Amino acid sequence: MVSRLKNLVLCVCIVSAWNKQSSNEEITREEIAHLLLKSNAYHIKDYSVALHFVDLLSLAFDNYTFTSEKVQAFPCQPTGRSTPKPVDATKLLPGDIDLVIAMGDSLTAGFGADATSLFNLFIDYRGTSFSIGGSKTVDQCSTIANILALYHPGIQGFSTGNGNQNSQNAKLNVAVTGATSYELNTQVSALVSKLQAGYDINGWKLLTFFIGGNDLCDACNDNTRYSAANFRANVEEALDLIKAQVTNVFINLSLPPDVSLLSELSGGLCGILHPFECSCNTDPSTSPLHKEYVSALIDLVNLPKYHDKLDFHVVIQPFLEDIQLPRLPDGSPDKSYFAPDCFHFSAKSHAAAGLALWNNMMETAENKKRQWVVGEPFECPAPGQFIQ
Repeated sequence: MVSRLKNLVLCVCIVSAWNKQSSNEEITREEIAHLLLKSNAYHIKDYSVALHFVDLLSLAFDNYTFTSEKVQAFPCQPTGRSTPKPVDATKLLPGDIDLVIAMGDSLTAGFGADATSLFNLFIDYRGTSFSIGGSKTVDQCSTIANILALYHPGIQGFSTGNGNQNSQNAKLNVAVTGATSYELNTQVSALVSKLQAGYDINGWKLLTFFIGGNDLCDACNDNTRYSAANFRANVEEALDLIKAQVTNVFINLSLPPDVSLLSELSGGLCGILHPFECSCNTDPSTSPLHKEYVSALIDLVNLPKYHDKLDFHVVIQPFLEDIQLPRLPDGSPDKSYFAPDCFHFSAKSHAAAGLALWNNMMETAENKKRQWVVGEPFECPAPGQFIQ
């Protein structure tokens, strides 16, 4: 009887929340379920499951408050551009970057970053993406593109607005929501086509390469397909293609986060939503596999073949390797760093990730921080200091 009563209360709450949402929006739960399936952001392929997930999300939004906070002011002064133009990818000033590029999954696509309701969650807010978004000012969202634009106002390639990887707004952000390392080659092909179609292919490019979260979220269900060896092989193939087809490129290879951290957001609806989004986050094999992924990427970038071409350089940027969830004063996780689905980055997280990635780019290999912390200040380059 108690169990039936709990289920009845949950159903009533779902219907109530749904009615509250739908009274102000001309869209049905069925249409939203179709948007969910189309987005590929979650591990949901069945329509009836999608409908159930939409009902749960409506409850999450019923208790969600969208916050738009000013971020830490960027304190650094422009350091100019090199004269003559550099020929060595290890000797680039921030102002030497002509094009920003990004590839990866939903976090790079900016999925849900600026969501304010259930009806605009399933959108790639590429203009807010931590590595390549350019819709806002640097004081609104400290993305890498926004920061680099202070050093070189003519920089190109940054994303604006919303849309998938094929939209006009995407520019040189070829990340695909839901992508695993198995889809990287397709992204490289798309990138090369875009570069050849409308950009100065001889300009210096900063490519932020961020993949692995979806592999980890699927690994406990298919540990062969998503093994560390296969993950490394997929990334290696993509890097080889970039090296062969893209000139003048500095690559930020960002280490993926340990998705098992999501288990710390296990209370309430977050715990109900996560099995749909990343079923392996609670599996005991996930955290050890994350360490294997990290080791595989570190070993990969140390191969001699990635250090024999003057205009190609790839660097591990580890700011998310040992990340811990930001906390509120009472010690509970600060959910404002997450989109309402308790999974994707909110705009606040994109700003924090942009700050952390920038700091990694200012730090030498032996001094790179492996964990971003709340309140971390920006690191400013000295005159003549190169991107690391």
